[in-house]
Amino acid sequence: MSTDINGPLPDRLTFPPFPNPPPNVQITPFASFKQSGIQLRLLGDGVELDGLGIPTVELKMKHGYDAGEEGGKRRKKRKKGGAIPGGGFLQRPWWEIWAEGEDLRIGNYDLDQSPGDRIFQAAHDFHVGRPWPTVSTGLQNLWDQYRLYLGLLAHPNQPSKKKKKAIELLDGAGDDEDVVYSDEEGIDDSPRPPSPLNPDPANPDQIDAPNPTTDPTEEDQPLPQTPDRLTPFLNDPERNTKIFLSSYFRDKGMVWSEPKSRDAGLLIGFWLRFLIRNGVLKPVHGDEDGEDIVKKLWAAVAVADLAKKELPASHGIAKVLPCAFNLGCKELWGSQLEKFELSTPLVEAEVSEVKPEDEEMKEEGVKAFEEALAKEGVKIILAKDVEKELASKEREEAMEDNLDPLPKTGDTGGWGTGSSSSYISPSLNSKWDTFPLTSTDPPPDPDPTPTLGGWGSGGWGASSTTGGGWGDPSAPAPGYDPWNPSDPANKPNWDDYIPTSLTTVLGPSRLPLTHETGVVEWSARRIVGFEKPKKVKRGEVGSGGGVDAVERDLEERFGKMVLAPWLGWNKDETSEIRTPVILPKSKGKVVSSNEVGDASGGEEDGGEEGHDPFNDNITVLVLPSALEKLVVGMGLGATWIQVVRQGSEGSRKDGDGRFWYLEQLMHVIPSFYSEE
Repeated sequence: MSTDINGPLPDRLTFPPFPNPPPNVQITPFASFKQSGIQLRLLGDGVELDGLGIPTVELKMKHGYDAGEEGGKRRKKRKKGGAIPGGGFLQRPWWEIWAEGEDLRIGNYDLDQSPGDRIFQAAHDFHVGRPWPTVSTGLQNLWDQYRLYLGLLAHPNQPSKKKKKAIELLDGAGDDEDVVYSDEEGIDDSPRPPSPLNPDPANPDQIDAPNPTTDPTEEDQPLPQTPDRLTPFLNDPERNTKIFLSSYFRDKGMVWSEPKSRDAGLLIGFWLRFLIRNGVLKPVHGDEDGEDIVKKLWAAVAVADLAKKELPASHGIAKVLPCAFNLGCKELWGSQLEKFELSTPLVEAEVSEVKPEDEEMKEEGVKAFEEALAKEGVKIILAKDVEKELASKEREEAMEDNLDPLPKTGDTGGWGTGSSSSYISPSLNSKWDTFPLTSTDPPPDPDPTPTLGGWGSGGWGASSTTGGGWGDPSAPAPGYDPWNPSDPANKPNWDDYIPTSLTTVLGPSRLPLTHETGVVEWSARRIVGFEKPKKVKRGEVGSGGGVDAVERDLEERFGKMVLAPWLGWNKDETSEIRTPVILPKSKGKVVSSNEVGDASGGEEDGGEEGHDPFNDNITVLVLPSALEKLVVGMGLGATWIQVVRQGSEGSRKDGDGRFWYLEQLMHVIPSFYSEE
């Protein structure tokens, strides 16, 4: 049964029956209804589509709030972090908050503008379009450092020198100075010269006349312009990102901050993905260079992702190296570093400028002057002689102040007979009886009666009835013994340092009796691998004894860090470690550029294989816990010491010299280190 929808409707509608739908209209059943909304991900052309695939446009008219919202926009409740076991709430990291709605942070950029203008606009949108943590976290400062590096945060243009002088004259003309007038001095009524900034309009010559106090060559000289730092980023974003996160990051001191090392890779990664997602550097139709720069942006993203791991790892590596085994080897064999003399090139340059001939002429002139004065009866007193005489007088006066006058003849007192040779000052003499110095018996105990002077009262042996002093037991804490060296209160600060001994990590070992140091190399090396301690099956007994057993024990206890030479990692001539250096304490054969030399100063022997610091890998023993902090590809700059068998002269026969240890870690370098 159907109802006529065009007919008159009754006052009260009741269903069923239901009316028929209009023609050409299909009603979707609720069971097959699918909800659709705005697509979060954009197509390649950057056009936003809704859930049905229909292009959408942004409404230019912003509607007001509904009438029901009388209070305007409601204040959103602040989201709290997750609860922690100790009570309270833990604040979420900033990178987790940013990642939630990062795909929704989009912008519109005109491709007709230059890439530099688009980068400036993108930097502004990137900053204002996301919540930033507090200033104390240092993330805002890190973003400013990066903008300064790219040239997006340039200092304001300084005025020219001509404008600077004009501003100074204007500021000086308005200063009020206190002028004191007196009746004796007359007032100067002479006409003053016209100001260069306010010339006399009646005299046209003064208007166009140049300022005589100004150098004409300096008037129109512009200040040096800041270098263009944005162009290198547009040409090669990958290399530019490597430089910022390595050499620039180190030169500006940001690498020493753990929060900045943790946040740098994350921040740059968000920024680069923002550029790619919004097509800020999207190529124009037919622009092959534009397509290439997008690929380089993705390569720069890979560098930022690598920095997220390696920059924080540099702090972890620096905390575990040198490990207890390396420190124990240093304590056993001593430091292998080179001893430097306290001299500076500046002092050496000043000394080298003085020629020997000048010194001889100066001495001859002084002698001639002294002889001329001696003929006239004048004696020269040098300043150093006067200082010695004054110092001796001061010492004599100080001694006289601390000594009491000698006793008169016949007086006896103190520990002697009263003679000058055995006289004891009354200030040090108490109620002690006369005791001959030649006697071997101990002196008698002092009078226990409380007195007001001497060692027995208010001094080192005073009782509680003396009223205090050095010996008053009521002054210190209960149980305190000032003469007990084991008391923690008497322990000096310099006793806190406890040298690391190999016994703590090796136990009783024959290593000091079987091995010694060999080649000592100072260089930068790259981590190419690491191995865990060698596992020994139960009941397995290794072949050999003595030296072989010691080396087998090292393999079972410690992990191995394999390092390869990293030549030319730093192009700076002032770098501390550029190429491998063999230090003077090195012993054994060293091979370099097909030349064999003995670091110990012995005879050369080409029959034995030596160590090549430019090509050979080394294996450094470390604690197993330190292996967790290592990252393959990162570089370490340190002093590497070879451990060889005693009397082997550093040869590597039968695996000798395959173990090393490190001393004084200087650098921890990321694998992508680059310089400008």
